[in-house]
Amino acid sequence: MNAYAEAFKNSDFKGMRLLETADLRKRWNPSDPSGFTLEAEVIRRESEFGTEVIENPVVVEEARLQLERLMFEPVIEMITQATIVDSGYFGNEFHFRLGMPAPEIPAPSKETVIETEIPPPPDTLVKMRKEDGQWRIYESHTLN
Repeated sequence: MNAYAEAFKNSDFKGMRLLETADLRKRWNPSDPSGFTLEAEVIRRESEFGTEVIENPVVVEEARLQLERLMFEPVIEMITQATIVDSGYFGNEFHFRLGMPAPEIPAPSKETVIETEIPPPPDTLVKMRKEDGQWRIYESHTLN
C-alpha cells in the first residue's frame, strides 16, 4: 500500500505496474501513461455577445500551452500530495483510498487567453489481494 502510494505520488508508472496483478497489467496497457498533451484546432470563447470562434493557429497554440500550464502543472503538484485517507481488510483483500487536495490554479494575468477551474478530485479506491504470496493491486477506480 505505501509503496504504491509513493509510486503514485512520484508518477512512477513503472513502479506502480510492478505492484499490479498480471491480470490488471494485461487489461491496462497504455502506450505512454506519462504523456500529458492537449490538442486544439479552435478556441470557443463565450461572452455576453455570444460564442466567438477563434481559428488563428498562433492564438490557438498559445491558448493550448496556457491550458497545459494551468491544468497539468497543478495536477502534477496535486498528485505529489496524495495521501492514504482510509484503509482496511475486506475478507482476504486489502482496500485503501488515496485522496488529493484541490489543485492550486495560478491567478490569471492580462496575457491569459483562457481561464479555468479544476474541481477537487474524488478519491481513488485501490484494491489489493495476494498473488503468488505478494500483495498486488488488482483494481483501482475513482470514487464518485
